[in-house]
Amino acid sequence: MEKAEEAWKEVCKNIETSHKAGVPICAATDFCGSPLLKFGKNALELELLVKKCHLKPMEAIIAATKNAAEYACNLGDKIGTIETGKLADIIIVDGDPLEDISILQDSKRVRMVMRSGKLEVNRGI
Repeated sequence: MEKAEEAWKEVCKNIETSHKAGVPICAATDFCGSPLLKFGKNALELELLVKKCHLKPMEAIIAATKNAAEYACNLGDKIGTIETGKLADIIIVDGDPLEDISILQDSKRVRMVMRSGKLEVNRGI
C-alpha cells in the first residue's frame, strides 16, 4: 500500500504537469471493469482528475469526451463532441457538474441518457 500510494502521488503530479504543458489528457482506463472500478463507475476518474490532478471540471469532462474520442480512440470525427453528423451520446444530470463533478457518479441524478441519438433513459427533464 505504501508503494502504491507513493506511485499514485507521482501519477497525479505527472498528469498535472503534462496538462499544464498542453498535453491533451484523456480520461479512460483499462482498469475499468475490475472489481475496484466496475463498468459504469468511470466518472470517479473525472472527480480524481479534478481533486488530485487539479484539472477544472470542464477540463475533466473534455478529457472524457472530446480528448478520449480524438486521441485515445481515433474517433474524433464520429464521437466526442456534439456536432452535426456525429453520434449523439449525451447525458443530462440534475445539477451542475462544473460546480460538483461528483454528481456524475450518482445514477439517481441522471435524468436522461441518449446513445447514438436514441433516447435510452428519460426520467422527466
